[in-house]
Amino acid sequence: MRRFLALFTVVIVLVCSPMPVLATDRLDKDADPVPVVSSGSFTCDTWIHTSMDSFTVSGGELTGADWSFSRGYVSYNLTGTFTPGENVALHVSATMGEMGYQMTHKGNELDFYVKYYDASGRELTDLAKGKTFEHSADATMADEISAEIPAYADKVELFGSFTTEWTTPYAAAAETVAVKVTLLSSSEPAPIPPTPVATPALESTPTTAAAISAGNRSRPGSAEILRNIEFWIKWEENAKKWTPEEIEAAMSAPQVVKFGSLTGETWVLRAWDEDIDQAIYADYDTPLYHGDLIITRRRSGAILSWSDMSSFVVSEDSCIRLDIKQEKLSKVEILAGTVWTNLKKLVKDGDLSYEMSQAVAGIKGTTFVCEERDGVSTLKVFEGSVELTSRATGKTIQVSGGEMVSTDSTGKGTLTMFDVEEELARWDPYVQQVTAEAMEEAALTQKDGARSPTVAVILAAFALMAGIAAIVFVASRNKRKAATAPTYGATVQAQEIQNPSFCSNCGSQLAKPSRFCSHCGHRLQ
Repeated sequence: MRRFLALFTVVIVLVCSPMPVLATDRLDKDADPVPVVSSGSFTCDTWIHTSMDSFTVSGGELTGADWSFSRGYVSYNLTGTFTPGENVALHVSATMGEMGYQMTHKGNELDFYVKYYDASGRELTDLAKGKTFEHSADATMADEISAEIPAYADKVELFGSFTTEWTTPYAAAAETVAVKVTLLSSSEPAPIPPTPVATPALESTPTTAAAISAGNRSRPGSAEILRNIEFWIKWEENAKKWTPEEIEAAMSAPQVVKFGSLTGETWVLRAWDEDIDQAIYADYDTPLYHGDLIITRRRSGAILSWSDMSSFVVSEDSCIRLDIKQEKLSKVEILAGTVWTNLKKLVKDGDLSYEMSQAVAGIKGTTFVCEERDGVSTLKVFEGSVELTSRATGKTIQVSGGEMVSTDSTGKGTLTMFDVEEELARWDPYVQQVTAEAMEEAALTQKDGARSPTVAVILAAFALMAGIAAIVFVASRNKRKAATAPTYGATVQAQEIQNPSFCSNCGSQLAKPSRFCSHCGHRLQ
């Protein structure tokens, strides 16, 4: 009996006692100092309690830790040292929270990257790698990333994050839990081995997207902005500076630009809204104001139609900001991604500039592409000319039709030719058609400009006479048809003449049934 009571007492003590392993696994985000651990778990408690079930860092010596917080985002940041040639790895396992009332789950995403830097702080892009699993319906996702650190690397960054995205009838939102590990070399790094000099090939320069492989970045485009904590801290500071009077002025100003077409998922965040969770889903009737941030997601895009019939096509995974306080001095800041542009009157009567991270493009031409990827600003001109000014050096170069230039933080860039047909093949039929028409019109204009004034006058006179003759012929033919045709036929014909089809956006007459206007790109209802 005594043995039974003793055994029963031991069982009760074991059951009632706290489990020390589980108690230490869950990190206390309020602890001061922040605990430095190589494994653990935590949650983002903004809305649905997205959970970092477990993370494990192997390799290196961890010496410090801190937290990064913003609404819908929590990151546990570790620092330490590594030994050259050492293997390091980061494993992440996370679970989405429970969807609440009127929440529609859009998918989960697991994102990893490893980046290396030399002693000068320059990223060794040829060594970087990343992987992303997106739009998953799995509630729990887990994976890892590892790397062998070369002897000439001075710093390495490992990053792993889990994001849950959802929508409500009024907004879109997301919660992210992340772990970031930054390690410095414990010894002086070895010299970087020389790069073999390749023999230049006699072919067009590849586009930036082709030159930088997918393995050299964790994810392109708007995803870089969505997880850029420094950007959102600055955005929040600027949003708080907006006064009620400035907001009212922006919302009551004449509409300079609006959505002409939308595909997939596009967000709009007002300049006075502090958090990305306040972004709204763009629709055709969503107004655009000064300072708006426009974000296109994967497999999405938007066409922006301006009041002068100019059009912008924002490709997938892109992010731009509108500066349209003064219509004739408009600016478009490209934060990430690619934008195709076809300008009309604005280029003649006003001034438009594109601001990228490394350069500013002053527009004189009509059709071109601006691209912002991984800190590299690229300009490709199909027709016309664009002045590109480096932010680093202040130097300006003229980029004409068929030419491109890419520049980085050093301000260096080489003017080269690019394959126009190959670039156009990456865009939709609307862009291909408008670009081809602009290039054809420019070629005809250039050819006509080379003719003598006398020949031009004679051709104009012949054109005028031919036009008058055509009008007289059509009028006489309509008279004959009206006299012989049945009454109902005349009625239908008159109705077709009096009620032609026009674009509701730019007012241009539609030549034939189509889903989009060929002048402004507006989607026809």
